[in-house]
Amino acid sequence: GIGTNLDAQPYIWVVVDWRGFYGSNGADVSNVDRGQDGYDVCDWIVAQSWHGSRIGTWGASALGNIQYQLIGKHHPNHTCAIPMVADPQFAYNSYFYGGVLEEARLEQLDALGYGLSPIVMANTYYSTTWQFAEASTYFPDQIEIPTLQIGGWYDHNIDEMMTFYKQSRNESLLSVRDEQWLLIGPWVHGGTGIAFVGSSIQGELTYPNAALVNNDMARDFLDYYLLDSVNSWNTTAPITYYELGTNSWNTSTADDIAIASTEDLYLNPGNHLSSQAGVFSSTFTSDPANPTPTIGGATLHPTLDQGPYDQSSLDARGDLLTFETGVLPQDITAIGRISLTLYISATQPDCDIAIRLVDQYPDGRNMLITDGIKRMRFRNGYTAAAEAFMTPGQVYQVKVDLPFTNYT
Repeated sequence: GIGTNLDAQPYIWVVVDWRGFYGSNGADVSNVDRGQDGYDVCDWIVAQSWHGSRIGTWGASALGNIQYQLIGKHHPNHTCAIPMVADPQFAYNSYFYGGVLEEARLEQLDALGYGLSPIVMANTYYSTTWQFAEASTYFPDQIEIPTLQIGGWYDHNIDEMMTFYKQSRNESLLSVRDEQWLLIGPWVHGGTGIAFVGSSIQGELTYPNAALVNNDMARDFLDYYLLDSVNSWNTTAPITYYELGTNSWNTSTADDIAIASTEDLYLNPGNHLSSQAGVFSSTFTSDPANPTPTIGGATLHPTLDQGPYDQSSLDARGDLLTFETGVLPQDITAIGRISLTLYISATQPDCDIAIRLVDQYPDGRNMLITDGIKRMRFRNGYTAAAEAFMTPGQVYQVKVDLPFTNYT
């Protein structure tokens, strides 16, 4: 695999972190071009007597993000890249999903030294600042080298990763357009807890047939592009993805694995979820001072669990409505982005609608698949102009989007 027993590998490893961390703390400056820093590191490597002609990059999270920035600088020796659980874009939706601040994640990034809070909290609405940031950090058309993009279904970057991969397959340099690969496993982001990209244990579930698949594929990728290994990497399917539920690996030659067709299910009296439309209403009391707690999922904070966890402990709360299908007579597969349209009336001018999609196991556990949220005053958009508070007693339509998932 990658990252283990380095002395026995046919590579020279250069281990680098972002400027301003650990040993380079004194070199930190504001508004640094980290892509240029990566370019300069490549220049330094090339100047060493031990260096050949090719450089491959590999790393997760922030070190995946910076690989994209380096790709945009087009260093002549940067041969291939493996960004993991990362996407390049500094986007509003990454910090205000559904208009709601992902406070725990931002706290963790601050604790790691990224210092993003002043920028993020000064721009709580979608604005020209966000437009500029998103446009300047999103460049699939600048990819001119092969990439192996690695993600996890329980990672907070998965939705953006699926979009960026599709774009890279359609907008990258024509000569490498067929050399963009995607690997998605049943993995969390990592960085807190015992689970990481490639571990078999993920939350409360175990996926033995996914253990270290990412390392094996990364090694084959690097061997092919850096060592001219005749390992048939070039015949690898563009997308390799893990199907949750059946716990099996699948491949695809497409640029997007989302199912094109959709099926509508309806909330019905008796808390049923079915293909039959019904008209009724349910009520509950929500206390913003005591919100429903986060139990696993796509989190990033040392106090929060990551990955699939049983949500049954929420059942005793009074601020939860649960709708379920009957026992499924056959397998149902969802690949793509699920959304829920609701009609909401409240006694207050604003509220958050949090949605969890779970699989009820035969033993009664409600295992989290994915979740989403929407702040009602942002139901029409996230700009200051689009903000619209509710009039108590009036009914409003709202759509809550869930991230890209693959579950049977």
